[in-house]
Amino acid sequence: MPFVLDVFSGCKPRLPDSLLAASEASLAQWCDFAYGELRPLRRGFRFLQMRHNNIRAMYTDDGLNFFTWSQDVDAVRSPLAADQYNRMYYTGEGANMRVANRLSASTRGGAPSGSYRVGVPRPSAAPKLTAAELPVPSADKANFDALFFFELGGVRYQVTPLYISAPSTSGKWIFTPPKRADDTPENATPVLYLYASWKDSGEMFFDGYSTNCTLQGADSYYRLTMVVANGSLPAGEWGGLEWHSVGNQPKEFFETTFQVCLDNTGKSQDKQARAYVYTFVNNWNEESAPSEPASVTCLPELGVTVEVSSAGFSGDFVPLKEIRIYRTADGASGITEYFFCGSLPMHAGGAAMTFEDNTPGALLNDLLTSYDYVPPPSGLRGLTLLPNGILMAFRENELYFSEAYKPWAWPPQYAKTLCANVVGAIAHGSGALVTTKSYPYQVSGVSPDAMTTTRVAVDQAGASKWAMAVIDGLVVYASHDGLVTVSGVAANLNAGNSFFTRETWRERVGAGLSGVRFAVWDGRLIVFSGEGAFVPFLIRLDEADGTMTDLPGFIASCAMVSALTDQCYYANADWIWQFGGGNKEGCVWRSREAVLPHPTNFGAVQAWVDGQWVLDFEVSKKQPDGTEQ
Repeated sequence: MPFVLDVFSGCKPRLPDSLLAASEASLAQWCDFAYGELRPLRRGFRFLQMRHNNIRAMYTDDGLNFFTWSQDVDAVRSPLAADQYNRMYYTGEGANMRVANRLSASTRGGAPSGSYRVGVPRPSAAPKLTAAELPVPSADKANFDALFFFELGGVRYQVTPLYISAPSTSGKWIFTPPKRADDTPENATPVLYLYASWKDSGEMFFDGYSTNCTLQGADSYYRLTMVVANGSLPAGEWGGLEWHSVGNQPKEFFETTFQVCLDNTGKSQDKQARAYVYTFVNNWNEESAPSEPASVTCLPELGVTVEVSSAGFSGDFVPLKEIRIYRTADGASGITEYFFCGSLPMHAGGAAMTFEDNTPGALLNDLLTSYDYVPPPSGLRGLTLLPNGILMAFRENELYFSEAYKPWAWPPQYAKTLCANVVGAIAHGSGALVTTKSYPYQVSGVSPDAMTTTRVAVDQAGASKWAMAVIDGLVVYASHDGLVTVSGVAANLNAGNSFFTRETWRERVGAGLSGVRFAVWDGRLIVFSGEGAFVPFLIRLDEADGTMTDLPGFIASCAMVSALTDQCYYANADWIWQFGGGNKEGCVWRSREAVLPHPTNFGAVQAWVDGQWVLDFEVSKKQPDGTEQ
């Protein structure tokens, strides 16, 4: 009876040799089972030597130029399409998230030579505001022309051009009116008509009657009043009603002198409250959150001087290029919105700068949108790029999210708090899978302000930050009990349990469980330890027909997969290697222990092979008493 072995499969540490299927191996090393026959895997290809010898993290876009770090770092490419600044973001190098030009990577590796802290800090102080005041009109600043007349019922009497003498810088003048004519009604009111213009511009600023007149007054911010300067009446504001209240007075009353006052207290009821804020904008056109607001009461048609400063801005951020000024609309109430009204270019030194806001309210159109655009908090780890241009990172038991396609802006209200400290995270589907020290969460949402965290129905904590991968649409992560596969919010250990029991898993990887790492190559999972704590292995997770082979001699401190080249790269000492890119080398496959039903004499062996193979046979004969011969 021939003994036929024409199907080869991998090893299964969970089973003793005697219980393996005919095609399964009791030992498999560097075997490739993707073709239904026994083939050796290709070893790694060593192709780039880095400038330092302790590589713990790396990043590449093109598979030729690398960034490498001697500490744990998570790096992602900028989510902006056609990013003109070619940005790359990363956490782990120090306490703060950093940004650098990804094109500065080289074939010699190393950390970015120039990087900045991510974000734009908000201004530390509110703006200082000064409302413009109308100048007091005086003869040295303005030209005046005046008419004096008596007025009763809209009829003018004794219209006389008038020269106002004795001008003062306070806006007050003294004049003596003409005597009342006999045909002028005694109860007619003395009125002054004044029209004036500024000397420097020729612009008319007043055209109206004194306040005691019943005629139409000027629509102006200036007010014209007449006050008795001397005579039979006490000094005070003159008015038609006041004149009639004193009864019949002699004509000599009008031979007194009047004091004319032109002041800027008119229309004070039109004054409105405004609030101002300002933001910083850096050389990459990234805008900060606004400063604390400051308010002022002003006349809408007049300007407001806004004083701002960049004092206290740290040079660790991208340098600033301008300061933008925003204000509320005139007469706004209720929910406050700020509108762009101008900007100031930055200059060295951080000295205070002033901006004159004379923008008409009708021209305020551009709303402030960066209300919560604060830099990411310090201490973040595990930076991950989610769909829809959102960056995510974690700190202790908190998840943080950036604005979509604005990686410099991390509104604090987007943060999510989980029940336990986060272990690791990986992008998947419309969000991410997050492992914690208790159980995993599915994070999902199309915008950062609508992210939800849903507990995955499996009580398995994550074992390592680096032991997470996506294979064939499933997330796989290492737990203390084995390999967990997750699809949506459903999870189980079935795929891993076909290879390991809880005990064999811990026997195999327990010594390096906290540092276990995953990499993906050709749809298969590479499981290794950055410290070399256990024998690495390659596994294809398929509940029906998965395979596993050990990778003795495979040494890697970290690994990554380039989406552009679809290659798995790993680091060993100061070299970057490409997994599966080298020559075919020796593999070992040993069959199960086959027990024949009766003694068999093997007279010949036939093997179909390609290349050079060595076949070893181990045959034993057990006696009825159990002894082996």
